[in-house]
Amino acid sequence: MAQLSAQTAALTDGTSPSSNTISADSVIATCEPWGAHQLIGRQYELTTLDAGLKEHVEMMAQNAGETLDFQLGFALCNSAANTPLTANGVEVAALASTDTLTVSGVRTAVAKLKINKAPKWDNGNYRAVVNCDGIYQLQGDTAAGNWININMYNSDSNAELLKKGVIGTLYGVDIVETNVAFCASDKAGGVAGTGRSSFFAGKGAVAEVKLQGNGDAKIIYKQTNDNDTSNPLNMYSTIGWKIEAYAAKVLNKDWLINYTHYGTMSASQGATA
Repeated sequence: MAQLSAQTAALTDGTSPSSNTISADSVIATCEPWGAHQLIGRQYELTTLDAGLKEHVEMMAQNAGETLDFQLGFALCNSAANTPLTANGVEVAALASTDTLTVSGVRTAVAKLKINKAPKWDNGNYRAVVNCDGIYQLQGDTAAGNWININMYNSDSNAELLKKGVIGTLYGVDIVETNVAFCASDKAGGVAGTGRSSFFAGKGAVAEVKLQGNGDAKIIYKQTNDNDTSNPLNMYSTIGWKIEAYAAKVLNKDWLINYTHYGTMSASQGATA
């Protein structure tokens, strides 16, 4: 739903005012199945120390989570689906090692979300997903009001966060770290290899759709049987994961900030569209 403009004229007593026209955008997402599997040899099952294939299950669960994270990241990176900001306001293609994610940058992103009337999450804060480069840069910010000063003198609990290297909440935004990094494209369409995207969002900016049961990926373990003609000598079983249908979509680009800063530590997993 598009937000209504503030009313600038008072009502006239005894007169019914004109109604407001409400508009809305339709957002369409294509849900697709995702999954992966591997063969488990019979000799391996007979001799392995991986009882119940627990390690295989954990590996498949991690692969499922990372796969969906990538698809969500690609949706967030789409240049038509977010509000772009860059460190120090420079062009993406011109990012230098001094154009880092700073506390001032966090404040700029938060201010932009407020100006765009982005709703806050239930705890009263915005949320951010920051890559390893961005976290490293925030921890090394030496400007006044930086992360170290805020946590060192604020409270004992915040001092513990400082010791553990946890960013936590900063200037009204809850920050979590990811080791998945996305790079940004320059205006010419080429990839700027030192550009890294961190995302700041209000509630309702992004939606995920999972069409099946509780929506989570399922682990599927299959052993051969007497009627399985594809595996006549029972030489292997299979283990994998599958989600029936998944899609991620940005609902309101004004409520999603794609903050691009310098970075080389985290490997780039994809480029903005």
